[in-house]
Amino acid sequence: MKHTGICPKCSGQDILYIHGIQEAGEIGNNIYTGITSLTQSPVGRYLCESCGYIEEWLDNLHDVPKIKKRFKPFKWGE
Repeated sequence: MKHTGICPKCSGQDILYIHGIQEAGEIGNNIYTGITSLTQSPVGRYLCESCGYIEEWLDNLHDVPKIKKRFKPFKWGE
């Protein structure tokens, strides 16, 4: 949906973007690589208004190396 503006499940075109940045009084969708809010990597969400399907995308690809250091790779079947 991020790249096409079209829902892959229902072909809906009414897409909402929900930013991942934490604001006062709100809880953002973030990946924490440490224990403080300074170590968060925002994850934006794209929501189809028609069927409710959601995609999540890391807002800043430069955060991938620090996330990779914090979390182990996922291996199917383990």
